[in-house]
Amino acid sequence: MEETGKEYRTEFRQVAEDVYYLKIPFGPVFTGVALIDGAEKILVDSGAKDADVDEILVPALRKRGLTPADIDFLTCTHTHGDHSGGFARLEALGVKKIACFTASKPKLEDPAPYAIRTRTRFPGYSPAPVCTLRPVTVDQVLEDGAMIGGRVRLIHTPGHDDDCVSLFDEKTGTLFTGDSIQGNGTVSQGIGFYKDLPDYRRTLEKLMALPVRRILCGHDYDGIGCRIEGEAAVREALEYCAERVRTYGAFVNTHREEAPAVIAEKLIEKEGCGMPEYLFMALYTVTEHLKEVSMSENVLITGSSHGIGAAAAIAFAEKGYNVGITYHKTPEGAEATAEKCRAFGVRAEVYKADLSVREECVALMDHFLEDFGEIHVLVNNAGGALQIPKGEFEDMPLDYWDSQIALNLSAAAYLSQGAIRNMKKNGIPGRIVNIGSIHGHVSWVKRKMLPYCAAKGGIEMFTRALAVEVAQYGIRVNCIAPGFIMTKLSDRYNEADLEGFRNRIPAGFLGQTEHIVPAILFFADEAASRYIAGQVLTVDGGQSVSGIIECMKESF
Repeated sequence: MEETGKEYRTEFRQVAEDVYYLKIPFGPVFTGVALIDGAEKILVDSGAKDADVDEILVPALRKRGLTPADIDFLTCTHTHGDHSGGFARLEALGVKKIACFTASKPKLEDPAPYAIRTRTRFPGYSPAPVCTLRPVTVDQVLEDGAMIGGRVRLIHTPGHDDDCVSLFDEKTGTLFTGDSIQGNGTVSQGIGFYKDLPDYRRTLEKLMALPVRRILCGHDYDGIGCRIEGEAAVREALEYCAERVRTYGAFVNTHREEAPAVIAEKLIEKEGCGMPEYLFMALYTVTEHLKEVSMSENVLITGSSHGIGAAAAIAFAEKGYNVGITYHKTPEGAEATAEKCRAFGVRAEVYKADLSVREECVALMDHFLEDFGEIHVLVNNAGGALQIPKGEFEDMPLDYWDSQIALNLSAAAYLSQGAIRNMKKNGIPGRIVNIGSIHGHVSWVKRKMLPYCAAKGGIEMFTRALAVEVAQYGIRVNCIAPGFIMTKLSDRYNEADLEGFRNRIPAGFLGQTEHIVPAILFFADEAASRYIAGQVLTVDGGQSVSGIIECMKESF
């Protein structure tokens, strides 16, 4: 990572093969301009005004033996003035082509309405809503994934604004992010600045999946700098951005009863990088988090003291849900999960229940509703098959059959009944996510798992039948069927057992809890799963379609 340096303000500095970076002063910070000086010349961003172009950018190009007329493509990471304010001047100086993302085109061609709107949302906390930007003619409109000059891929990375993009130079692994990642903000912002929080989270996830070797940011961001070198440092910087979001969210949730401007000032004082002259950028961020607080939903996840349930509880908390956590015999695990959830600023309550007992299932739902009032999502995760009796089916104690059906099937029915009553009463478009197993449709013959398989098969049909009944009320019921997943219960297996399981999975690796959680969150997302009902999603690396599992032992 590198800090601001005056030496960067007079010339482009090389950061990779054919890749150069220039810093242009912009108030108390700088704005970055990138140049790819390859077979085709690509200029990314421009500075804020004509004087930046004439006094800094053109002389810097001249030192590279270039003029604006040599630039094949002028593009931008987004259309805020500090990034595209020099476009009209560069157009007049003869750049060959102005290319931009499709959402940026109307803003470049008619910048005044947008520029003024950005500064008028929070009157009293913004500078005068004037626009000095001039319109330009866009020669080429680019879609997400389009290539520029045969080597730079445009990636839509919204959040800071809806037209933000990052430009990935596939030749050098260099990513120009502009303002798409925010770190802890700049001194002119106070904190990270994003207009759409869900989009910003998705952007960070998208960028983490790219083979990036370095990042060039649009400014010198607190906590990450402006130039990030090396894959490990890139990952660390993106994770830091995500951590900032979580920290902001927890703070805003704690202070949610106060005025947004008061929250913004306190947040900057506690977590930010300096109090800015104007609060409007911080207010965008705070307002986004307040939306999540006002929209907070309640989720009850059974069997959440460890394993899939615990991982799901933490993931829900990160998304702003209040969480109910249940356990039977491991209170320390449940409390540890709750503490991790509370770190996101949400409410988390812990409940003890033996879900093989009907009365305790009913009491669990009653206690949850007493605490939270409403339930939006129920995840029927608790289950398992422990202390399996030896012998054949005819030797199996009937009490064991009853306990397995009660835990793995009936508990979901009892809890769903209570949840649906509350959802219907309150007009909630609730979601019920049942956790089944591939052994609901693939037998586990060598483990004498007949009751477990019968119960999980029952969960699948229970899901379908209940989904049909309650869909008319906006309530959706779906099921996830995991394959082999590594949890603390996997400790019973030795390395030979695990290798045997791995060999039966076409994907070639053993499943982890993080492979199941995204599916749970998908079915729990009211918008994403609105038109999905009664479905069973198998998540097993291809395990169930490769044939019956032949390598499992009869006893643990």
